Amino acid sequence: MAIINFRSTSYFNAFILYASVTAIATTLAIEIRLSLENEQSRLFNFIAPLTPEIGINSFHKIIVTLLITFISSIIIYYLMYIIFGWGGGMLVSKNSLK
Repeated sequence: MAIINFRSTSYFNAFILYASVTAIATTLAIEIRLSLENEQSRLFNFIAPLTPEIGINSFHKIIVTLLITFISSIIIYYLMYIIFGWGGGMLVSKNSLK
């Protein structure tokens, strides 16, 4: 099912895959936060009209960064599953729920 045959069959491979997901999600979160700090950015100009009377404060920036990073992380995990078949080991079998 995976496009690329690079599976978590060793500690090294598992580390590389987990590190890749973490690096992508973290970099995206940092870039989103930096974009919210820049008043000329598209993201800032998209969010600013939603709170015109109070402006964008730190709480708004945290919430926007959290939501976008969460949604992006889900997309990253799905892409890793499609490309590498990664993440299947995190599933619990239905028999163990009893």
